[in-house]
Amino acid sequence: MIVEHWVYTIVANLQFKFTRMKNALLILVLFLMGSKLLAQKEIVGQWDTGKHNSVVEIYQCDDGYFGKIVSSDNTKAKAGMPIIKDLKYSNGKWSALLYAVKRGEWYDAEIVEKGNELEITVSVGLFFKTISWSKMSAKDDSAV
Repeated sequence: MIVEHWVYTIVANLQFKFTRMKNALLILVLFLMGSKLLAQKEIVGQWDTGKHNSVVEIYQCDDGYFGKIVSSDNTKAKAGMPIIKDLKYSNGKWSALLYAVKRGEWYDAEIVEKGNELEITVSVGLFFKTISWSKMSAKDDSAV
């Protein structure tokens, strides 16, 4: 009888510990998924490029993220023109192809979110250039 009680106590204790570990693992998975989803939603919106009164909208379509020109004083940059494609999030930063309107070519880009700013580093061979875009507020969005 003592042995049965002892076995029952051990089994109950192991089940309790297993349940706690399972719950902790579930919370960790949900946290990681939530932080990734949050980062993906933060990049969505309209961004002021700081040149030619240009505004770019980053949006989600199906499983991907893309960017298009909303407005610009640059005659080569037409509203609706794709400017970002293959936008993917990994290890705390985004990678994409960025269209250089001036050159008419696509370039590799790394995008890091820093508050309401996007720090975009464009790579061309051994050379790179970093530019910043500012997120427009909802009030600014309605003006475009």
